[in-house]
Amino acid sequence: MSVGFMGAMGFLWMTNAVPPERLVTDPWLRSAWIGVVLALVRPITWVPFLLPFIALRWLGDSVMKGASLLVRNGLANLGAIAILAGATGLVLATIRRAGTVILSGLAFATGSGRFADLGTFRGDWTAGRISLLAASVVFVRLVLPPLGADLDLSHEPILGFVSGLRGRLDRYLLIAVTAAALLLVGLAALLAMR
Repeated sequence: MSVGFMGAMGFLWMTNAVPPERLVTDPWLRSAWIGVVLALVRPITWVPFLLPFIALRWLGDSVMKGASLLVRNGLANLGAIAILAGATGLVLATIRRAGTVILSGLAFATGSGRFADLGTFRGDWTAGRISLLAASVVFVRLVLPPLGADLDLSHEPILGFVSGLRGRLDRYLLIAVTAAALLLVGLAALLAMR
């Protein structure tokens, strides 16, 4: 998806159909670019969850040796989520205007805010923007890393392809999108040389 989006944007810019500054001035293009960047760097966004999860899993393994792996991992997951929720609540309760700044950043990322209003405007939260934000968290997995059936971290590769049919489909889709993006960029280069 990211390769296809960048190839299509490159084609539109090279053919002068869309000026490059619309990357940040057009709300939907800006939110699409922010989504692509977050999707690519999502292993970094998992770190706040991974640190307490790994610590709590280690603590559960050493304290509750008789409990099943599923119970220990489930408690570690719930504890990590509780720690993150508590830290967020503490930030919102102690830092003045933290809620406004967070909502303003989310509004900017979803195409509701402008640069001039960043940090002050809480956003125009329509059903579409809320759905976009919820879908990005659920489908792009911005906050939680992939978990296995035992509620432990998945042993499938984080940056590579998963095994089985889904992994093959992802590989074929990536090859098709990359080929289409290269074709579009090559076509745009040929048109630009004329």
